[in-house]
Amino acid sequence: MASLLVIILSAVGLILWGWVNEFPEEVIEPLSSVSSYSKLLVMLLGLPVFAFFNAVFEEVVFRGVMQTALIKFFGNRYWAIILQASAFGFAHYAVGFPNGFIGVLMTFIYGLAIGVVKERTNGILWPILVHTLADFVIFNLVFWLIIF
Repeated sequence: MASLLVIILSAVGLILWGWVNEFPEEVIEPLSSVSSYSKLLVMLLGLPVFAFFNAVFEEVVFRGVMQTALIKFFGNRYWAIILQASAFGFAHYAVGFPNGFIGVLMTFIYGLAIGVVKERTNGILWPILVHTLADFVIFNLVFWLIIF
């Protein structure tokens, strides 16, 4: 239930951020470049594949490697979650979605939530699933906002 809440809140937060700040070119360009393809094909194949690979990469790096290493280094799960979430947030500052100071804050909070999911489930699979579903919802909403 908490994972579903993370998915919904992250999707709503990113859409609101995008409306207030205008969607960055690094988000619009790839999605608009596929607009000539079948919208159904993009929605059912392209966006889930991209969401999955983006989620796997970010989860392996930040929660899988970094959070695990920080737990071993500090011996404290709370500090590890906070530090990996900070790194995750700052990684989105210049070119992430969302970006800028508000983007760092939003991705920091998201990183905290996913870090807790990782610790509660004792693995990386559930965070990858949550991240994939959140990205899929977000990418679809942004895709349809850009196309229409």
